[in-house]
Amino acid sequence: MSQTSSFQLPDILDLIKSFELRTSHWCHSVSLSSENWLCGSEPTEPDADAILSPSECSTLSSTKVGLLAALCSPTLDSPQLRLLTDFLTLLLYSNARILSSKDSKDLPWEVDENGLIGCSSNADDGLDLLNTHTLFKHIVPRVRRLASRVPAGWLARFSLSVRKYRMAQFKLTRDRGKCIIPEVEDYIELHRDMSGFKLIFDVMELVEGVKYPSTYPHLDQNFMKLRQLTEDIISWTLDIYSYNVDQRRGNMYNLVSVLMVHKGLSVQGAVNFAGSMVREAFASFHAIEDSILEPPTASQPTAPLTLSVFSLSWLYKSYLHPLPAVTSHHAPLPREIDAYIRGLKEYIVGTINWAFETEIYFGKKGEDARTFGWVFLEQKDPVVEA
Repeated sequence: MSQTSSFQLPDILDLIKSFELRTSHWCHSVSLSSENWLCGSEPTEPDADAILSPSECSTLSSTKVGLLAALCSPTLDSPQLRLLTDFLTLLLYSNARILSSKDSKDLPWEVDENGLIGCSSNADDGLDLLNTHTLFKHIVPRVRRLASRVPAGWLARFSLSVRKYRMAQFKLTRDRGKCIIPEVEDYIELHRDMSGFKLIFDVMELVEGVKYPSTYPHLDQNFMKLRQLTEDIISWTLDIYSYNVDQRRGNMYNLVSVLMVHKGLSVQGAVNFAGSMVREAFASFHAIEDSILEPPTASQPTAPLTLSVFSLSWLYKSYLHPLPAVTSHHAPLPREIDAYIRGLKEYIVGTINWAFETEIYFGKKGEDARTFGWVFLEQKDPVVEA
């Protein structure tokens, strides 16, 4: 496989050009108050301890997590936006700590004398589980207060997301210690839980950034598929954008790296492949949206929609032969359904645009990456012997 010094990003921005991009006017004030809380510098609590480490606080402003929250949930009031911003920031640094951990003892979860993660490892309550996390425990009281006002079904979904998130982090750390690089299908399943996107959705639902249309049970499967596709679109896109940083740090748990290893692809070939997966997910998203807007009649049945991205021959063809543009003209949706789909689109368009504003993925060259689409590979960090 030939060495390369650069690669071109897939034009994912073109896929979201029809999505409305909005932000909240609370963005600046919420970002500042969140950063002060996380770094122990709140004017109203001068003796408060910092939640993040000094090195983490030094990078906090450049992450622009407050902007991410404001773009994804632009209609939230200040207290709800603050909770979402705090949660997103804790998730970001939790994942960063996982990727730098050497074994289960370095995990941000409490470990008992038997090596089990979480003192409440058998508890059903996801909030009790989060209380065993060194970062999330600081936000549990606020989440619990809000959770007490919503139907019990929310806590059940959230608890399942927390358990999957915790176990995925443990599995990642264990597999990395054994130098195991998962197959593509296994990586995608693992990353769906480990990324924390399910948790984000649950919290967004809690603060009503995305409100699940529960009065349409016959469409539950469609709504859940849309949510899964939203998570995949964001997850795979961010893996493409983070490849340069990950390869520099030697982190192989990235979709592009996994494709290179198991499909024998070059960097550019793997990026193209991952981009095709994103485009297929977008096509499926639009197809499900259309099926909600225009249900098939008895005389025009439709085959079940296949959401699997593992038809590899199709994927190879798809980035050689672009998908046709999706255009739709429909009758107005019921308000609750329209708000849900719009919320998913705001999550997608907000996250993808934020990726070029934060310094996490492209450093200070986000605008160049957005404009020209080229990424120049950085030199790998030196390996530090244990």
